[in-house]
Amino acid sequence: MSAHVRRWLPVGALLAAAVALLVLSESLAGHLTDNLFAVSAVNAPAFAPSPGMYRRSIRVTLRATHPRGQIIYTTDGTLPTPQVGLLYERPLRLDAASPRVVVIRAIEVVDGIPGPVVSATYIMGVQSNLPIVSLIVAPADLWDAEKGIFANTWGRGDAWERPVHVAYIPPDGTPGFALSAGLRIHGAEPADATKQSLRLYFRSEYDAARLEYPLFLAHPQQPDSAQTYERLLLQTGDHARRWTFFRDQLVVDVATDMGLPAAQGRFAHLFLNGESRGLYRLSERIDRFFLATNLGITGADLVQNGRQREGDDAGWDALIDWVAAHNLADPDNFAYIAAQVDLDSLTDWAALQLYFGFPASEMYAAHPQGGPWFFLYAGGSQSFASRADAPLFQETGADFTILLRALLKNPDYRARFARRLTTLLNTTLAAPALQSRAQALAATLRDDIRYEAARWPAPFLWEDNVDAFLADFTVNRPAWLLAHLAATWPVGEVVTVSLEAQLPEAGYVYIEGSRLPVSGIWEGHILSGAPVQFTALPARGFVFAGWAFRPDGATSSPDVALTVDGARHLVARFAPRPDGDTALHPDDVVINEFWINDNGTSYAGVGNRPIEGDWIELLVQRDGVDLRGWRLTDNNTKIGTAEGSLIFPPLDALAAVPRNTIIVILATETERNAHYFPSDDLDLRDRRLLFYAGNGALDVTTDPGFGLGTGDDNLALLAPGPASAFDDDFGIDFVAEGYAVTPYTFGILVDGVTFDRPFRKLGADDGALFTGTGSNDALADWIADPPAPQSGDEVRADSPNIVTPAMRNYQQRFSLLTR
Repeated sequence: MSAHVRRWLPVGALLAAAVALLVLSESLAGHLTDNLFAVSAVNAPAFAPSPGMYRRSIRVTLRATHPRGQIIYTTDGTLPTPQVGLLYERPLRLDAASPRVVVIRAIEVVDGIPGPVVSATYIMGVQSNLPIVSLIVAPADLWDAEKGIFANTWGRGDAWERPVHVAYIPPDGTPGFALSAGLRIHGAEPADATKQSLRLYFRSEYDAARLEYPLFLAHPQQPDSAQTYERLLLQTGDHARRWTFFRDQLVVDVATDMGLPAAQGRFAHLFLNGESRGLYRLSERIDRFFLATNLGITGADLVQNGRQREGDDAGWDALIDWVAAHNLADPDNFAYIAAQVDLDSLTDWAALQLYFGFPASEMYAAHPQGGPWFFLYAGGSQSFASRADAPLFQETGADFTILLRALLKNPDYRARFARRLTTLLNTTLAAPALQSRAQALAATLRDDIRYEAARWPAPFLWEDNVDAFLADFTVNRPAWLLAHLAATWPVGEVVTVSLEAQLPEAGYVYIEGSRLPVSGIWEGHILSGAPVQFTALPARGFVFAGWAFRPDGATSSPDVALTVDGARHLVARFAPRPDGDTALHPDDVVINEFWINDNGTSYAGVGNRPIEGDWIELLVQRDGVDLRGWRLTDNNTKIGTAEGSLIFPPLDALAAVPRNTIIVILATETERNAHYFPSDDLDLRDRRLLFYAGNGALDVTTDPGFGLGTGDDNLALLAPGPASAFDDDFGIDFVAEGYAVTPYTFGILVDGVTFDRPFRKLGADDGALFTGTGSNDALADWIADPPAPQSGDEVRADSPNIVTPAMRNYQQRFSLLTR
């Protein structure tokens, strides 16, 4: 509040007291009341047209809300006061012929009393394919020698946070968001760097406790309709010798597709008080809010290379000290670390860190209560491997490197790491895959990179750097990485494996559970000391006819899975499925719909009765399926018994179930379910069956404890094998949330069961429904976690409930099911 305002407030208070005590004349009281009303109710001026992006010239009108109101405004970010700024007298003409960003801050002053400051951003004629982020900050808060954050880039903490008005405008000009927040220097760059990363803090003392806006399309953990952020970063982008600006985003995109937690981001053009600051990467910040919002984790320790970020770092320091003092080649020592650290998380992040060459010290380690340490990457690196032959393990003193090198002394882990690295280098990190991703990111930046080059000139041309990355790094890095690993650790020699498929459209080949892009002849490299498994899966209508070796072409193995430890040329042979084939096949029955922890919604398909808890709907897609002894399980492996199964009983009604039959299983026993579903429905005439776990027909005791979980849970449907044990069960269908369990790790990929992409974050009272027919492996054919009006949790006339147990799902209702 200005000194001018402080002088008026006591006078107003004294006058109010005078009115109450002296009972002045009606006219005087009326005059005073009018003035007092003006003091307490000075409003903000209104802008017309509204702030935003404009392709044509406009005139901006500032409208006062009081008859005696005067408007003071500024156009450089300065906070206007009755003494500072320009008096508004006529509309402001903004010319789109001269591309620019115009920022306006304005107040309304009534009888010398100022109202609140309002800020607006107008994008005039700026051609951009990227969203624009406009920050409006008092210049003194940026550049003043005493308090400016750009003049004191070393400043940290609350004392160095400055108020900022943030406007976000999507590239198509549609409304984004505009609100006040806090601004700090992020400190990822040296204090003397000319381009600094920034942090945005959303808090209730500004406009809102959090930003609620879908910043990142298809966020892996947050639905588009409900994305919330309490802190965000504006990262400078890599500016190393071969800068491409997209390396961080490339790492995050790859990690996200692998199911690893990483800070999501997108490119943006940043303007500060109307001046271009070039391009930035707008991203999430990894902190306690990130862990809680995205991963549902509260109270975790978060450490970055020994530096405490959240919680306590004593546990991490003790772990690293223990590792330094013990030889992990010893099985007992290795077992201790395996219980403390999520080795899958470490292995995958280690592979990415070694491939891209970003500093290992930039890895975060998180320790949730009751769980192992796992790893995350926030982005913002200024150092990547610039050449394909850049050395590995450069930061030998980084905690992450210390832990990885200690683990690699264990022969079992070394083979495990080599197999995983081999798999990634032949699939996710193979040259075609990386080139495609990099080219897509470069295309996103190409039309706007000129803004970055103009604001932050560099001696190296961006296009040349992109070409070098595509031609050298993505092509040669995998071979160099394997060769370096083979020379450093006893993992065998680098050998070449080539692969072709007879009738290439008739099947697929997987390496260690990851699908290979076999089109014509595929060639890759493995380490002879770490054998890998290739799995051949026929497409619908075909069968696997065995492996053959070249050059002789002799059949080598009829097994679907083949382990390879040397140079080979393999042929996966497929043949049309024989007429009259009666064998079971994946997707003969599919998981059609499921719900986790339903809150008692009533559904027409079950007679308008409410359902509580977990339920699953199956759809039979083949005539005459014998479901006796089949089981649904959420165990992590085929032979696991830790999480429970539901097993179908040996009833005649299940001996030959016709096609298009829908089967609903109510898995949770509650008093309300028992009341509304006192008996099972076994009448096939309407092609609907219903089982309630509490009625006794389903076997819930052989493998007790079935219950769908939220986050990284899975559901598998299996048919019984000839033995009574679970180990020879045949996989029919599989769905999962997260990457913790896959058909490969579960043990049914060899049966032909696949699931291309897992569901993202499903919470309590969430679920998914399949909208297609045939295979349900593609996530695009599912609706996951429909909004409340479509799931029955919120009744609206214009939005019918699409969650329909015992009825054909949305879109399935409008077409006949055929097979």
